[in-house]
Amino acid sequence: MQVINIANVGVNNLGKRLVVGSRFLSFILMMCLVAVLSACGGGGASEAESEPDADTTPPVTPVGLTASAESSSLINLNWDANQESDLAGYEIFRDGVLLQTVSVNSYDDAGLTPSTEFCYSLRAYDTAGNRSAESASVCVTTLAPAADTTPPATPVGLSVSAESSSELSLNWDANQESDLAGYEIFRDGVLLQTVSVN
Repeated sequence: MQVINIANVGVNNLGKRLVVGSRFLSFILMMCLVAVLSACGGGGASEAESEPDADTTPPVTPVGLTASAESSSLINLNWDANQESDLAGYEIFRDGVLLQTVSVNSYDDAGLTPSTEFCYSLRAYDTAGNRSAESASVCVTTLAPAADTTPPATPVGLSVSAESSSELSLNWDANQESDLAGYEIFRDGVLLQTVSVN
């Protein structure tokens, strides 16, 4: 009886071991299956999440550029606005050199030299940095400066002193006009001399 009981105990232990081993093997197989499925799924997700193609399409070349001389030192520029949804702005060129970057379709170029021709062109650019071809150029000449019709103030403080029997000395207060060129001196109503302020 004792032999039979020992044998039964041994069989029971072996069965328990087989059950544990079977469960461990099932766990290993399941983990391998999960790893395989994850690898397959990961590849699909990578393809699905790939970045879109970069924007390489430039804006349309600006048209309708006009330039008008508003004064001897100011030129006004206007043009038709581009319609791209990703438009960032315009580059303005004067005589072939980049002058200014703006986000609207107009610009005032100030501080110019009178009676001088200037030529302008445009280029549009978008948020991706793409730039259009340069527009047709337009040229305009600034106006001549307005004629100066304002005379200097009448000189004051004139004094005459005899330096000798044949010499007189004249003195007066200096005028303050920035564009003063000089003075005309008259003797007995006749022009005697012109003196420069320089």
